[in-house]
Amino acid sequence: MGLTGGGALTDVGGLVAAGRFEDAGRVIREALPDPVSRVVLQADLTAVAPGYLQPEVARGLLRMSTPEGQGPATTYRFSAESIRSALDSGEDASSILAFLHEHSATEIPQALSYLVEDTASRYGSLRVGRAGSYVSTDDDAVVATVLADPRAAVLGVVQVAPTVLVSPASPHELAALLRDLGFSPASDAVAAAGRTPPAGPAAPARVPPDQLRSRLNPWSVAEEELDAQLAVLRSARPGPADVATGTDSETLLGLETLRAAIRSRSRIRLGTADSEGNHVRQVLVPLSVSGGRLRVFDPEHQVEKVVSVHRVMDVEILEGSPADG
Repeated sequence: MGLTGGGALTDVGGLVAAGRFEDAGRVIREALPDPVSRVVLQADLTAVAPGYLQPEVARGLLRMSTPEGQGPATTYRFSAESIRSALDSGEDASSILAFLHEHSATEIPQALSYLVEDTASRYGSLRVGRAGSYVSTDDDAVVATVLADPRAAVLGVVQVAPTVLVSPASPHELAALLRDLGFSPASDAVAAAGRTPPAGPAAPARVPPDQLRSRLNPWSVAEEELDAQLAVLRSARPGPADVATGTDSETLLGLETLRAAIRSRSRIRLGTADSEGNHVRQVLVPLSVSGGRLRVFDPEHQVEKVVSVHRVMDVEILEGSPADG
């Protein structure tokens, strides 16, 4: 920090030690070179800063180029990718070129001007967004009817083409809205197979009430499961090789809980580790478990998915919650 040198306090260090911080700041500012506001643009699609840049100039260059190296003489490289990044942030070709013209000590090289204008001309020719479901029809009146209904706005329905609507809602929710409006929508997958779609999503088979287990305590176990779980615990006594790990018994107990939920068609609260190691908990209906893979039904999104057993962190059978689809 420049407070000491050669085993002694510097001028700045002496001022800091005396509590004269404003004077120390003034000495530092006088010793440092003034930040620059201009760069040297070169024909190889780079810009060289001849010193430390003013903060707003550095931020502007970072929006449209990639820095190479560190220090006062930093080189910034322009590329189609870096220009697209600037366009994503709200810039356009004219604003990028205006910034470069204002902060360049030289003329803008022709290669750089062409890169900016060519990238901007192709930017946005394809649009990408998120959609959970869509409606396609040959009847413009259908589109108008759906958009006129207030419930369409609630589901986020928007028109992306004269006869195409999209929504972040699930296909099940969007189909329910269309049925309420008097239409008979068909799923693309079902229509392709020439079948009439069901009125709702396929539901797991119901279990007779007398076969359902009612548990006031989600951590309690049925009598027939108790012996199996006790056997697991007794067989998992720590030895010299497994004192540090000790996770096999937890995994087996989790599998027993999953199998119990599968037999009773019960909903579970499943805790898993995602790809970044975060603990994620979801309410799901387990369908089967084998080969280190757990197949579940997600009632919120009306889809089936597969979870790797090694990602399972905890399992809780929800109280009085037989799966009802």
